[in-house]
Amino acid sequence: MKKITTLLLGVLAFGFISAAQAQTPIRITGSTAFRSNSLTAILNIMDPGFTYGYTGTTYTSSKAAIIKGSVGGSAVTIKTSWSGSEAGNQTVSYGDNATPINVLFLPDSSTTSTGGTPGLLDPTVAGNPNSPEVPDVALSDTFQSTSFFFGTYFGKFYPTLNSSNTTPGLPVGQIVGVVQFKWIAGRSIPAGLSNMTSQLARDLYASGTAALALWTGSPADHGTKVFAIGRDFDSGTRLTAFAETGVGAKAVVKQYQPQNAANAVITTAGGTIDHLTLWPAGSVNGIPYGPGNGGYSSGGQLAAAINNFPPANSLLVGYAGISDADANITNIATTGATELSYNGVTLGKPENPLLIQEGAYTFWGYEHLYYRDSTAGVVKTVADTLALDIFNTDAPLPHYSDMQVTRSTDGATVVQKYL
Repeated sequence: MKKITTLLLGVLAFGFISAAQAQTPIRITGSTAFRSNSLTAILNIMDPGFTYGYTGTTYTSSKAAIIKGSVGGSAVTIKTSWSGSEAGNQTVSYGDNATPINVLFLPDSSTTSTGGTPGLLDPTVAGNPNSPEVPDVALSDTFQSTSFFFGTYFGKFYPTLNSSNTTPGLPVGQIVGVVQFKWIAGRSIPAGLSNMTSQLARDLYASGTAALALWTGSPADHGTKVFAIGRDFDSGTRLTAFAETGVGAKAVVKQYQPQNAANAVITTAGGTIDHLTLWPAGSVNGIPYGPGNGGYSSGGQLAAAINNFPPANSLLVGYAGISDADANITNIATTGATELSYNGVTLGKPENPLLIQEGAYTFWGYEHLYYRDSTAGVVKTVADTLALDIFNTDAPLPHYSDMQVTRSTDGATVVQKYL
């Protein structure tokens, strides 16, 4: 009897230890433009011995990933699924509701390894294994106050994120860095299409097309159209681009969809576009949009789509985060996309951080790491650890502390901080 009692106590003790070591799930969504920095920071905060897996061939550009291990001694499973900044604001803000909005993450059973397992199936693609879960953390290219998902929108109330529960050491607004963007043009562009201005952006995205002559000043270019390519309204990149240029952060616009001969949307680089059509009407996370007002859900797909040969008398222009843009930029019209200067200033590849730091280049915004006021325990600790790592180390240059200029909100005037 004593042996049986001892055995039972041992089993119970093992059960308590196992429960104590159970991994806390932490789900992260939001900005595709900032995912490379965020994913790098996640690995940097993990204790030694972690394993991970991801979609695609490169971890830092993956659509979704799963990381298993511990942070500061607490066992965690961190999942990422990048849905866009606006979608991040939406799903995280609404997360405490009785009927929250799920994001599709990789299943817990996904294969991981110490060196990283590539090629996991994208959970956001229909038919692939997925785990619908409510995200805890959003990386956002924009202030929530600029977002559609702030207060009541389409009959749902979206509470303010981090209104009373914040990360000690971060600036007001949960700012973790400076997120940077570029205007890019597709293959076959002439030398005269080298710059994007606020005026040109307003004209192009209001009508969806504009004559090449507006860039080149040549009457011979009246018959060549430049087509507007862009993101859906769940994108912080889109919101920033339109706020910065004066199109309007929440403006209804006209954007086109590049298609192949089978009328399928193009999402990869290096081919030929058969035709362009106004982006069809649809919906994102239950929010409808009309013809032309949709766009790509991923900056990587948008930049890749631009990096194709267009139909005759057609050229493509769009906006993207620097990682997605640089992956397609060669600045040779026959081999890749071309970086356009913005209002006469070229950020460059590699980027010149001084142009942003000193205020010469203004196509940028602040990156934010948001979570709900109800966030507590291991989830808050890990979220705060991640936020501070990005802020101090893994954000792109210039860091927030390097900036000699500032802006009060998305698209606001850039002003010097000194004198």
